[in-house]
Amino acid sequence: MGYYIVDRIENGFAVCEDGDTMVNISLSFLPEGLHEGSVLRKQADGTYVQDFDEENRLREEAVAMTDDLFDE
Repeated sequence: MGYYIVDRIENGFAVCEDGDTMVNISLSFLPEGLHEGSVLRKQADGTYVQDFDEENRLREEAVAMTDDLFDE
């Protein structure tokens, strides 16, 4: 997958999905302003950056799937 999706934030950790598993990442390693649905990419140096383009793409994909459900 190459990225992590923030499922929720609790007890100083972002609980993230990486496709197959859930991963807890300390908020101290993450950029500020994260929220449920934020998309993170881990860089080669071990830092994380928020991927706004992928976040928007996934959001648009979810909206399109929802629209398709109600168009039938």
